Amino acid sequence: MAWLALAGMLSSCSVYQAELLDDAAAVTESGSSSGGTSKTPGSTGGAGKSSSGGGSSGSKAGSSSTSGGSMVEEAGGASEEAGGAGNTAGSDSAPAAGSAGTTTGAGSGGSGPVAQPGDLLDGFEDQDLVLEQSAGRGGVWYLFDDGSVGTAGPTPLACSKLSSAPAELGVYAMHVTATGFTGWGSGLGVDFRAGKKPYDASKLSGVRFWARVGEGKNTRHRLQLVDATTDALGGKCNPASSAPDGEKCDDHFGKNLTLTSSWALYVVPFAELSQIGWGNPAAALDKTTLYGLQLTAKAKLDVDLWLDQIEFF
Repeated sequence: MAWLALAGMLSSCSVYQAELLDDAAAVTESGSSSGGTSKTPGSTGGAGKSSSGGGSSGSKAGSSSTSGGSMVEEAGGASEEAGGAGNTAGSDSAPAAGSAGTTTGAGSGGSGPVAQPGDLLDGFEDQDLVLEQSAGRGGVWYLFDDGSVGTAGPTPLACSKLSSAPAELGVYAMHVTATGFTGWGSGLGVDFRAGKKPYDASKLSGVRFWARVGEGKNTRHRLQLVDATTDALGGKCNPASSAPDGEKCDDHFGKNLTLTSSWALYVVPFAELSQIGWGNPAAALDKTTLYGLQLTAKAKLDVDLWLDQIEFF
């Protein structure tokens, strides 16, 4: 898929093409990401098919490769049901009740209320592919996939108008689809800062967002955070496709989620994120050096994902 020019990227917010997949193996983002391509099991990203959209690292309009990637076979088994390789039923995150700004329950399995005001990453009401430019952020949404015969869209990525959604979600959201992939799958991602520069989230506790899937479509997605330990840009892992297990890049800290066909708020504390286990190991997510966020889905699954009101808390 061809890269979009920055002007084109700013005119629409549906740039999803490949970043919804869990086990990225060979994928090129549709934005400009400087993390390089990789083939690591279980993680979202990888080097492969180019997608149309504004990559979130590198220049906004440039071409880039996603910082994820993994081979399904290595990610705890190729089974779509197994929790290891990406989007499975592993430790699912249940929806939490509340509004887009505050939540009354820890949807990701935590206990007790989460009442802090949110730090909005993107609500898509401006109908562009760039994060809210606050707190030093400003990365661009992009799609990525395994480069196989599947398709993902919309192309170009653009925001979609909502219908039958909670009033607090506003008028627009991100809506992406994917089908037919036979490698690790596809995904949707965004870098927190343009040029894929590190972002310090040390004072933050987690991420929350509203989401739903289409009726009869895949419900299993993996949310993951890209940091300096798991991304090649950090220089702590081996980006080579031939790297042995235990050294590979892109085994990002994440959580397997099971979404529903109704809009719900999902709360994911950083403390609940973990690696799959095939890549360079780390004791915990490096919150001081985060590059971005990704949602991935395995191959052979029909993706129809709606996403809105993404916040740090």
